[in-house]
Amino acid sequence: MSANNVSPTGLDMEEVRQELEQFRSTHHSPCRIPTGLWARAAELARRHGVCPTARALHLDYSRLKRKLAQATDHETKTAELPELVELIRPTDTRIPECTIEVEGRRGRMRIQVKGAATAELITLSQRLWEGEE
Repeated sequence: MSANNVSPTGLDMEEVRQELEQFRSTHHSPCRIPTGLWARAAELARRHGVCPTARALHLDYSRLKRKLAQATDHETKTAELPELVELIRPTDTRIPECTIEVEGRRGRMRIQVKGAATAELITLSQRLWEGEE
């Protein structure tokens, strides 16, 4: 097969295979494979499947599968985090209608309020709960 007929993914697989072989030839067994090589192998497994990649790179199937899952989890968590969160302070701090439920060692209390400011609600609930007049 000439170089023109080799797909880019085949070259990637071959490059990683050669890097792994070079690493294995210079290190005594057992030795941890570097994180960067695992990351590249996991990326190949994502594209080509775990079994074919493990077979081509002479890697343990279960370990490669775990590395792929870890990489996927990390990407998912990173993708879910927003880059910017804007907090907008309301111009009117009065709440049109609100129900507050407080539960503690003394029991349970429920307060229904209309048109109160947030600070007033906090003060009211504390005083009622603590028994102040």
